[in-house]
Amino acid sequence: MNFLHPALLPLAGLFSVPLIIHLLNRRRFLRRRWAAMDFLLRAHQENRKRVRLESLILLLLRCSLPILLALVLARPRLGNQSSFLPQREGRHQIFILDRTASMGYRSPQGGRPFDRMKKIVKTVLDQSSVEMGDRTSILLVANRWTNPVRGSLDLALAHRELGRLSDPTDSKGRLYPALKEAEALARAYKEKARIFILSDFQKPFLELQDHPSKKPGSNQPTTKNGNSSSPKNGDERMADLLHDLKKEGTALVLLPLRPKGIPQNTQILEFHLEPEHPIVGIPTKASFEIRHQGNRKREVSVTLLLDGKNPQTQIIRLEPGAKKKASFELKFPHEGFHRLALRLGADAFAADDEAFLVARVRKEIRILLIEGNRPIDEHEKILSRAFLLRSLLLPNPEVKDPELRLYLPEVISEEKVQADPGYLKGKDLVVLIDATGPRELLAKRLQSFVRKGGGLLIIPGPHSVPDLYNLRLFGAKGEKGLLPARLTRIHGELPLKGGLANTFFTPSLPSISSPLLEDFQEETERRILEATPVYRFWGASKLDMPPETKVLLELSRAPDPLSNILLAVRPFGKGQVGLLTSNLSKRPDRWNRLDDLWISLPLVHSLARALARKDRSRYNLLAGQELKTTFGTFPKSLYVRLPDQRRVPLPLPTKALPGRQEWETPPFTGTWNRGPYSIEAELSESLEKRPFAINTWPEEGFLTYASNNALRDLFPGVPIETNIRVEAEKTAQAGSSEITRLLWILLLSFLVSESLLAAFFGRKRS
Repeated sequence: MNFLHPALLPLAGLFSVPLIIHLLNRRRFLRRRWAAMDFLLRAHQENRKRVRLESLILLLLRCSLPILLALVLARPRLGNQSSFLPQREGRHQIFILDRTASMGYRSPQGGRPFDRMKKIVKTVLDQSSVEMGDRTSILLVANRWTNPVRGSLDLALAHRELGRLSDPTDSKGRLYPALKEAEALARAYKEKARIFILSDFQKPFLELQDHPSKKPGSNQPTTKNGNSSSPKNGDERMADLLHDLKKEGTALVLLPLRPKGIPQNTQILEFHLEPEHPIVGIPTKASFEIRHQGNRKREVSVTLLLDGKNPQTQIIRLEPGAKKKASFELKFPHEGFHRLALRLGADAFAADDEAFLVARVRKEIRILLIEGNRPIDEHEKILSRAFLLRSLLLPNPEVKDPELRLYLPEVISEEKVQADPGYLKGKDLVVLIDATGPRELLAKRLQSFVRKGGGLLIIPGPHSVPDLYNLRLFGAKGEKGLLPARLTRIHGELPLKGGLANTFFTPSLPSISSPLLEDFQEETERRILEATPVYRFWGASKLDMPPETKVLLELSRAPDPLSNILLAVRPFGKGQVGLLTSNLSKRPDRWNRLDDLWISLPLVHSLARALARKDRSRYNLLAGQELKTTFGTFPKSLYVRLPDQRRVPLPLPTKALPGRQEWETPPFTGTWNRGPYSIEAELSESLEKRPFAINTWPEEGFLTYASNNALRDLFPGVPIETNIRVEAEKTAQAGSSEITRLLWILLLSFLVSESLLAAFFGRKRS
């Protein structure tokens, strides 16, 4: 025999209370002899045995009551099946419930797979028996799986957790990590386990890759419960897991909840700014792409809101299966953070009808021009190699019109920045122009600067030392440093005075165009660029070039086709690094004719826009990704403001970031739903806010479901059910429940008997 609630058994110790009372009532009295006492003693001796028997009966009844009450509350059940108490064995039912965004699709019939899932689970829970020892576990699958009910014998807890699931999340999810956890739960308890998987079985949920894909951005989340893998590895892992479940005797049941008919959905695929680093007062495009799925044409209204006001609306006509790009033009009135919201007309799947964007607007793009071999004479500054770049970025330093002041360049000598790398602080782009080579401290600061999102453009010149660049910015094989390619030696010769060199080279665009050089995509501009002579350039080897480096411009007729790079760009951390191998200047010994305004102006502006720091990925995330930020002062308190304006407290940081006077907030992982979030810090004298935008995963709106045949291939031998049928229990579930009822009857009988006997014996004695 065992008990469902063994913790209540110590209540049986209360039987000692009536026993103690009985013993206290037996205290001795002072004896005094008197003549009439002899008659009373004779009467007492005649009734003594009867009174003691009556008292003993009452004492036994009163001591039995607490013991029976403790047994009733602990709910005993028989361990072995008896012939007169037929019963079934307890079982462990594990539910894997899909909470991804696609479960919220509302079919034309009006139902959602999510609502049907809850009804099915409730049906199974209603069939369970606490008295039989049935256990319940619930695993919720979204961007991370959660386990609110773990091997519980309390059905009320499972019903409560099920009732709390009001809506699906806006995140995506993967089945394999949750199924792996379900396997561990099945092994943790002795009861025979059965795993129910309830989902619409969208292909991303199963990690099937033959669905249309549109990556929402470079930041792909890494969940703590497993990393994504290739389709082949995923299939192999699933096959191994199913083999282990079958070997352990764990049953698996699939319940597909895909909606009927052809899904109808219009969704926002992309939403971004062009350029991605907006400037106050400069016209900016809020570009978006929408996709229509279904078998009917649709006219959809698209509305843009800036900081919750100033709505702009467009009407877009969409054919079935078509995609369309469009944009709104806007200007940001002041610097700082701004929120953008894009909304479509409502349809059957509301999760992807809204998109949010946080933009950090700057007054200008701050550029640091680090020049090597800078002329000492101020009158010769026009001959400095940084003069041309500074003039192109800011032709008139006295201009006040914000629309004409896009960049804020600052020129500094190599010697100063080598001595104090703090000049990099607050800059969006750093340009090394004919620098000898960074010292070790500056090289480390540059790597940290780019890794955190800054941009770096390297333009080596005649005074550059390639070994210093290769040692401190490239690394042994390119995997350690940030330089896009290893520098070799100078090629070519300077032209004669007033003429051309005997040999020169010309730029050529690769066959695949790059957005960075979109100003040269027109035929006229392309021809001008490809006819511009380049006399000298630094060789940059393609042999050990990092795989992520992209060559945007090459030099035709170069002596070594493996070192003919003119312009290359490489991502590094959150930032980018560019390498321009031919120095730009107006000096008499210039290396090329790229200083012509037809070439230099669009080239320099394109490089500055593309390489400058972008803050978009830091504040624009997808549902389920964690929020965290930094503050320059230790906060008194931290809160996360949810889209419904509720505040959730965050723990305070424990220590400052290494080498920096900044405090990083603990990550907040409760971003299950789309909308505007913010981290608020109460500082000593102010309140600072960091806004974030959380969006739905685009692939959740594709609504591409795995067929039953695909499920049979992935889960061979696993039954696929359309519903849960109520099981008719032919055996009388009388095992443990019958014992409990008998104990209740016995407890009530003892209680009534004690009351009646106590009244009868008391009346008889009086």
